[in-house]
Amino acid sequence: MATKTTDDDLTAPPPTQEQSTSADVSETEPSSEELWRRKAESCEALRVFEEARRAQIDRFQTKDRAYWRQFEEEIRGGQEENARLQRFFSLRIQADLAYAEALRKIRMAVDASQSTASTAGAAASSGGSVASADSLNVQSSVSKALHTLGEVQQQLSEKLVQFTNVVKRDVMARPLDEMAATYSERIAAMLAEGGKLDAMLYQTQQNVVAAFAKYDALFREMEGERGVEAAGVAATASRRQDLWLAEMNYCVNVQKLQQCRVEYVTGMAALFQQYKSMEVWRASVVQTALDTYTRKQKLTYGEMAGAMAEPMASAQVQHRLEVDCALMAI
Repeated sequence: MATKTTDDDLTAPPPTQEQSTSADVSETEPSSEELWRRKAESCEALRVFEEARRAQIDRFQTKDRAYWRQFEEEIRGGQEENARLQRFFSLRIQADLAYAEALRKIRMAVDASQSTASTAGAAASSGGSVASADSLNVQSSVSKALHTLGEVQQQLSEKLVQFTNVVKRDVMARPLDEMAATYSERIAAMLAEGGKLDAMLYQTQQNVVAAFAKYDALFREMEGERGVEAAGVAATASRRQDLWLAEMNYCVNVQKLQQCRVEYVTGMAALFQQYKSMEVWRASVVQTALDTYTRKQKLTYGEMAGAMAEPMASAQVQHRLEVDCALMAI
């Protein structure tokens, strides 16, 4: 009955020529046919081992590389999210500052218009008519309302500037920018370490494949040269030493692959734990930044809404004055 091959059997070094020979050496040297038979048996054992190793171990190599590619994308995804969040706040600050500048220009335009209206009112008052006096009263009320509106625009502009300064200090600079910089440094180290582990495992695997291919090709070459003349036999005897070295090289590379897989699995597990800790920390910082921004924005907009109460009341008074003047004219 055939014995089941385990993964440990495939990761351990295969049986060598020395293991296949008996410890008790015969007094007489074996014939060339006997030596070749032993070589052929050893080669067949290595071929069976390599075929089983490729069937079971190499497919894990493909999965390992796919896992690392997906893990790498996940790590880079966090960095991209940080960049988008920083971009959002940067654009939002630019928009608020542009709005604040527009409000400031409104105040300047209102003040300029009010200065022109005051000059015209002074010229009209020199006429001394009652109608002119009533008109001046209305214009005075309008001027007051416009002046109040202008002051409010200036106040809104100043509050927006203060708000952007708070966002820069308490949202962007301290939590977000510091976190993003630290996160980028750490993931750069993680990506470098993961890439090194991936390349190491892949190269070690390729070394095993190349070592066996060299051994198998050398054996087939020797097999094709059997039965030649004495000169050919001498050349084959020289190649037998090379065949032994090729077999030893293959066994050493298989053992290195076993050690490399242990190092790879251990290293990747450590990187995954580090990544989970970083994501928990990153999510906490982002949540704190968003909460701070929302709270500051709500407070600022509430103050801006309160600042509009006085000009709205002035506008309502002006509307009543205009209605009264219209009724008096009737």
